[in-house]
Amino acid sequence: MRQVDKRRGFLGWAYRGPTIDNAVLSDARQLVKRFLQKAPLNESCLIFDGPGIGLGTPLFVLSLLGKRRLDALKAIHFLSGSSFAPLWFYAKNEGQLLLTPENVANYYSQNQRDRGVKPVVTLLVSVGRKLRGAKWVHPNVFLEDCLRPTLSQSFLRRPIGEWPANVHFWTYDKVSKRFIDLTARGEYPRLPTSKLVCATAAIGGLFEPLYYEGAAFIDAILAPGIKEHLKQLRAQSTNNLICHMYRSGEKANNLFLKLHSDRFAYRRLGWDYFIWLAGLKNREVGETLRVGLFELKPQRHSPSKWY
Repeated sequence: MRQVDKRRGFLGWAYRGPTIDNAVLSDARQLVKRFLQKAPLNESCLIFDGPGIGLGTPLFVLSLLGKRRLDALKAIHFLSGSSFAPLWFYAKNEGQLLLTPENVANYYSQNQRDRGVKPVVTLLVSVGRKLRGAKWVHPNVFLEDCLRPTLSQSFLRRPIGEWPANVHFWTYDKVSKRFIDLTARGEYPRLPTSKLVCATAAIGGLFEPLYYEGAAFIDAILAPGIKEHLKQLRAQSTNNLICHMYRSGEKANNLFLKLHSDRFAYRRLGWDYFIWLAGLKNREVGETLRVGLFELKPQRHSPSKWY
C-alpha cells in the first residue's frame, strides 16, 4: 500500500493525495486482535466517535471484524459522522452498495460537484452566511443527498426498526434536551435509513437540525452532557474498542484507536471541512473507502480463546 502523504504547509494541509493512513490501519489490526482476545463477543462493545468529513477509517475496524462478529457483539454505538461507515458496510454485505472499486475514487469530487461546490466561491458564500447571523450553513437534506448516490433505494427506505438490534445510532434532541438512541427497539423505529446521518451528523451551527415527529435532532458529539453519556456507554461492557479522535492505547476496560495520524484532532476536522467546502481535492477519502470496503477482510487466526 502507498504511504501517507507527509507534506505540510498550507497546500500540504489543504490537499490530500491518493493515500491511506497506514499507521491507523496498523493500529486497527493490533487493537482488533487485542479486542478479540480480551472477552467473549457477547460481552464486548464497539463505540465510534465522530470522524468528520474526511475520514473513512471506521471502515477499517468494521471490515477487520466482519459482519458475523459484529452481529455477535453486545452493542455497537455510532455517533456523529461515523454513522456513514455502517451504512456503507452493511449495504455492501447485502449487495445494496452502489459504490464499486472502480467508481469509489471519484465519490468525493463527484459529491462536491453534485452539491454545487465551486472552488473558493462556496467557501466565501458559506462564511458570509454565518457572518450575517444565519443559524446554519447547510440545509439538513444536504447530508442525505451526500449519501443517496452510494446506496440502493430499498436500503435507504429501510426503517431503523429492521436494523440489527445491537446497532445504536446516537443523536441529541434539542426539544426534549436528551440523548436519543436510534435503534431497532427505540422510540423511532419508523425512521428511514436515509435520515440516520441527517439526525446524527447535523453539527450545530453548520447543519439545520432534522425535524422529525416533534423532535429536532442534532449531532450528539457537541451536545451538553456528552462526556457523561460516553462514560455511561463505556460502563455497559468490560471490553470496549473505542474509535476516537484524540485518544489511543489501552486504559482499564477500554482500547482506544485514534482515527487519524494528525497531531491535533480539531485541526484535522477543520481542515477536512475546509478542503471540501473550498472545492479542493481529497483523494485520501476515495482510497480509504476503497481499502476499507473492498480490500480488507475479517481478521483471521486469532489466538483468542473466545473466538
